[in-house]
Formats: sequence, structure tokens, C-alpha cells
Amino acid sequence: MDNKKISVEISRSTGYLDISGGAISDDEAAGVMAALRAYLQWQDEKKAGKPKSDDGSNWAKSGRPTTPSVMPSSWRNLTLSFTVLLASAFSATGAGAQELYSDKEQTNLALAAPQFAPETSAKPLEISLAAAKTAPPFHIRVLVKEGERLDLDIPDGAAVYSVADGALVGNLPAATGFSALLDFKQGKQLALRGKGAGDRFLGPVENVVFTPTTAPSLKGVTEKLLPLAAPQDLLTSSEGSSSKVKIDGSQGYIIVPPEGRQANCLIGVGNRYYRGSILLKPTLKNGATQISAINLLPIEDYLLSVVPSEVPRSWPAEALKAQAVAARSYAYANLNKNQKLGFDVRDTVDDQVYLGVQSESEETNRACAETRGIVLKHNGKVISAFFHSTSGGTTEVSESVWGKPLPYLKAVYDYDDESPHFNWQREVKVPTLTNLLQQQPSLNQSQSGPLLSDGSSRSEKVLALLVVSRYPGEAKRVKNLMVVGESRIRLLSGAEARKLFNLPSTQFSVYQNGDAFIFGGRGFGHGLGLSQWGAKALADRGYNAAQILSYYYKDVTIESLPGTSLLDGLRQESSI
Repeated sequence: MDNKKISVEISRSTGYLDISGGAISDDEAAGVMAALRAYLQWQDEKKAGKPKSDDGSNWAKSGRPTTPSVMPSSWRNLTLSFTVLLASAFSATGAGAQELYSDKEQTNLALAAPQFAPETSAKPLEISLAAAKTAPPFHIRVLVKEGERLDLDIPDGAAVYSVADGALVGNLPAATGFSALLDFKQGKQLALRGKGAGDRFLGPVENVVFTPTTAPSLKGVTEKLLPLAAPQDLLTSSEGSSSKVKIDGSQGYIIVPPEGRQANCLIGVGNRYYRGSILLKPTLKNGATQISAINLLPIEDYLLSVVPSEVPRSWPAEALKAQAVAARSYAYANLNKNQKLGFDVRDTVDDQVYLGVQSESEETNRACAETRGIVLKHNGKVISAFFHSTSGGTTEVSESVWGKPLPYLKAVYDYDDESPHFNWQREVKVPTLTNLLQQQPSLNQSQSGPLLSDGSSRSEKVLALLVVSRYPGEAKRVKNLMVVGESRIRLLSGAEARKLFNLPSTQFSVYQNGDAFIFGGRGFGHGLGLSQWGAKALADRGYNAAQILSYYYKDVTIESLPGTSLLDGLRQESSI
């Protein structure tokens, strides 16, 4: 066949690669990907400060555009026009196409875990009784629920205070249930509505003289409207109206267990129960105002649920203790992480899984108690001890995940081959894949428009998924994946592809089999820090928690936090 010219332009506003030559063949898509690979390699060299290579190719000799110093994952800030020359040699030799987008034979990406255990002389974790009593009572704020309407269960009774001024506004009797929702019909208000006739909101109890002949009477209302302060405008209404209401994001009401009984009382939100207090505050999400439920409780109480939510209670005690120390370190290091949103961490895998008291167990409670106050530090500062389920044979360096080097996160061989996620495979049908891409208008909030659509009602069929580049190292995690449509191409980062296609990790290959794309890979999670299944394997072999932690986190010390006052704890100093 004759050489063919295809003009490809990357739009600044949408990040699409528009192909003016119309529909493209597999060979032409391979040529586009080859050019992209060359461009991405040049970008990497530029960021690393390496001189421009001259390999004699047309691509190397052509003028390269001025681009930002950091390669944007979605290409949204890049404008590039280039011409791809597709020679007949591409179609004549099937090897080129196979190398570019047929990775079926490369499913096993990481080295198998070695059959020997790590050498470490770390001593077992020990904490004195005095240290346990003086462990700092830092509190953490966990986002546990958000929506237009939240169901509350008050099994032990609670008091309601205003966050704005700390004033007591009323009480919720024991064994009652309420719905919390925003009511803007008569001003800006938070409504607490009893679910039944006996579920009543009680006003503040006043001191009165007790008369034996008079039965005590508690008068209450089935609905209590609580005012909200208003120093800023926020667009609201889930019904799509453009009306504006004034809500202060720092305002809200906090539900507190009865005085003197905080350690033994629970508050239910949705179908879960929590220790500590629950803050109800209005927030803005996707243009609509809703209520966020934020659980405020001591970090040590928080860990009682995190550890069993992250790993099975039946695992070896030393693995549970290692998980407790890693989770505690992550919690301390991420205090005020989402300060502008009014909480520290979420209750999902975005931070740490936190399922409430239902997940607690005797075994994990003991692991938390035996490591109380113990954290991991690097250069005297508590580290953000990332962890994951399964690495797939080797853990990852932070540069390949967050793009930022962290000295305590290094790649090490793992022992996680017994994990059910060590190898995995996912099949996605072409129509399903096309719909997924069309239904996700943007994986980045600064973009607009469907992924593979020109904005009209017509969606584009996905023709190919091509791995463009991988990160260095044993794991070979996907750095960029190219999605080829009938007339447009989109470049996704590995993280975006994992989220969009619901893949266990970015350590994968992909090939097409008839009307389906097959993803085959290893591991579950980002691969940073402690591997939970690897920690179990080491504990099974007799290694203690300190040895496990010292293997997965480098250049760290294992220390017990000094005791502090409650006031210092509530200040949540970032210097710990």
C-alpha cells in the first residue's frame, strides 16, 4: 500500500486527538501509537533534564512544540499538530503491530515472589503500661456519609450542640430515630425529623423543683428546624434550579453522646454505628447542597474499626499489629488532609476503610491495644504509611504512583503469591466499554465533553486499547493507555484507566478477543508500602510486626508517641 498521511491534532480545551483523515485501520492506529510513544519518551527525557536525542528519524528531526514542564495526564493543556507517516512496512510485518498492542503473552508482569524471607533484626514491638496510659488523645474527623437525607439512630441518647457558638440546642432521647435533611423553604435550616410519633426532639432540660405527685413530662417536637449561618453563597438545589442560598461551610450541628458516657455510647448513621460524635454540616457537591456526616473520635478508637475493616481478624497477631501501626501512622500523618472540606480522611480506600463498630473484633482490638501510640517516623516525622492488599510480586516506588519520591517507600520483593488477587483477569465487552467511556464525560474536573464523542448524540465505537508506556521497575505498571475510537483517540493515565474500567491495579496488559477486551494483570491496589498479604505470609513464617514493618518501609524508626494533653491533641499539631 502507499504511504498515507493522517493529520492528528490535540485539542487544548478537550484533550482529544482529532484525526482528520477519518476512520483509521489497526495499522494506522499502531503508527499513531508509535509516534505517541516517541513523544512521551521525549517528554520524560525533558523532565529528567536529558539532552534531546537524534536518532535520525523524521519524528526526532521534526520541530517539537513548547509544552509544560510536567506532562499532563489528560493532555488538556497541550496543543500539538503533527503528521504521522505510515509506511507499508507496518502492514507487511505483523511483528510491529503485535509488539504495540498485543500483550496477551505478557500477562505475568512481575517476578514471582522469592522463596526466602527477608533478613531483619528488628526487635518485637513493645509498649510500657505508662506509655499506654499517656498515649496522646488526638481526635480524627472521618467523613462517613453524605447525601440529601441521612438516617440517624440514637440508641443511647445524645445532646445536640451548635458548632457556631457551642450552645446546647436540645437532646435526642435514647432509642429514637431521626432523619436529617436541609430545608430551605423557610430560610436556611437543618431539619431533624422524628421517624415515629415517639421520636421527639427535646429542648434543653432546665433545673426545676421535683414534685412527687407530678409525673415528669418531657415535651418535644417531631421536627426541629435548626438555623444555619450564612457568610458565603453556594449554588444549591438537587432539583436543578439556579437559586442560591447562603451557607457557611464551617457551620453545622454536632451530636454528642451523654456526658460521662462517651466511651460506651454509639450513634448510628445509615446502617452503621460509630463511637464518638457525629457532625452534621451542609456541603456542596456537583452543584447541589447536601449533608455530610463526619465522625469525630479519638484516633485509637478509630483504629479499632480500621484494622478489621482492612484485614481479616483471623490473620496472625503480628500481621494485625503491623497493620495497626501502619494505619495509626497514616492517620496521624493525614490530620487536616481535607481541612477545607471540614474533615481529615474518608472512610473508603481513598484513605482507610472504616466500617464502624460492627467490624470490631477481639483479635484486632488486642492488636491496637498492644501497639497503642506506636508509629513509624522518618527524620523525626510520622510518615504517611501507605499500604495495599497485594503487590503482585514486588512493591512499587512512589514516583510510579504519585509522581513524587518518598524516601521510605522503596520497591521490595513481596511474598503475596497466596493472595487471591496475585493474578487476575477481567473481560469487558466492546459495547460495554464504549458505554463506559461515553458515560464518563471527564475524569478530570477541568475538562468538558464526552471522552470519545464529538458532543453530538453519536457515540464512537472503541476500536482498540493500546498500552503506550509503562513505568520502569519490575512491576511495569501502566503509565499511559491509548483508547482508539473511529475518528478520535484519547490518552488515559494508568490510574484513570484503572478507575474507569474498575481494575484491581495498574499492573496489567490488554488484548482484544473478538467482541471483548481482556485485561490480565497482577496485584490489588497501588503497590506502595506494606503489602497486607505479604505481611501475612511473613507473620506465618514467624516474623514479628517490627520486622515486617522494617521490611516494607525503609529508613524509618518505630517509636511511641509522647503523652500530650487533651488540648494539645485537639489542636492536632502537624509536627508530630
